[in-house]
Amino acid sequence: MGINVLMRYVQDRHGSVVDGHAVSMMRALARAIWVELGIGGAAPTTWKQVDAQSRDSYYHAMNVGFFELRLCNENWKAEQIATVYYLSWYNKWLDYLQTRSLALPVAVNPLPKAGPSELRKKAAPSKRKKAKVSPTVSFTGLILKRTYIYVG
Repeated sequence: MGINVLMRYVQDRHGSVVDGHAVSMMRALARAIWVELGIGGAAPTTWKQVDAQSRDSYYHAMNVGFFELRLCNENWKAEQIATVYYLSWYNKWLDYLQTRSLALPVAVNPLPKAGPSELRKKAAPSKRKKAKVSPTVSFTGLILKRTYIYVG
């Protein structure tokens, strides 16, 4: 994992190829961004079909996260990462969605129709027990976080 063999085009300002750990982190950030697209229902079948706003957000996040990706014209390094890895991620995302839909029963409007204060009262657990980790990952700037849900 320490040796970069596939993304040798990602180099630092001195022209040295970055190591495998750095490219693993780049791919992880790219996947987190794509998960956000998937959660929002905006994940296209192929990277070439992505809308301009999502593409620009992806470029921005990748450039902020990794200085080495800024060392090129027209974001071609970040684009290359997406071109090579997106389809594989998308196919796994489809499998994940299919598995989740088969495993979970379909709920018909689980929240009652009420105002925000009534929802808070009904949704607030009377006694907190154990925290469970939600399967969703949120991408905010460069902070990846897990969401904890307390069940009563």
